[in-house]
Amino acid sequence: MSTTQQLLVQSSAKAPLGAPFESIDIPEWLFTIADAEYQRCSVNHIAAASSINAAGKRMSLNVEHVGVMMVQHYVEELAKKQHCRVISITDLFFPDKGRTTCQVTWELIATPVTKDISQLENVVLIHTTPDLENFIERNNMPLDQIKASFKAATEAHNAEETPLFANSIARKSAHDNKR
Repeated sequence: MSTTQQLLVQSSAKAPLGAPFESIDIPEWLFTIADAEYQRCSVNHIAAASSINAAGKRMSLNVEHVGVMMVQHYVEELAKKQHCRVISITDLFFPDKGRTTCQVTWELIATPVTKDISQLENVVLIHTTPDLENFIERNNMPLDQIKASFKAATEAHNAEETPLFANSIARKSAHDNKR
């Protein structure tokens, strides 16, 4: 077993974000997204909520199915208006093998394109945890097979949700700027 985390997946998708760059507030969107709005952003999104951890950091709690059932406990690491990074020790539920964890880093970055249009980049990194490495070893699962499976599921999911996230962020931006 490794003593350092191994990168399993690095996925990035981009989509037009129909809002002026200065009006975008990604952390505000992420930490206030309603459950129903989160569910509209992917057929595999099951639930979302927000919380604050013991250290006072904001959290985004998400349940989704990306190859396997996942419960994500994202903790705010970077929260600038147009750039947000959160990290989760995510629970993974394998139907025949049980439960383990991985580390997911989720980053949303807006960049200006024109006066009224921006672009959203949705970046997902998945790393092993010692728990996942033990799980893989106990279950005789080939690491290359795990990587390939996670990569395919993550890239498909990221491609689906990114334009829907961009639309949701743009709607929130327009709504917030009307107040």
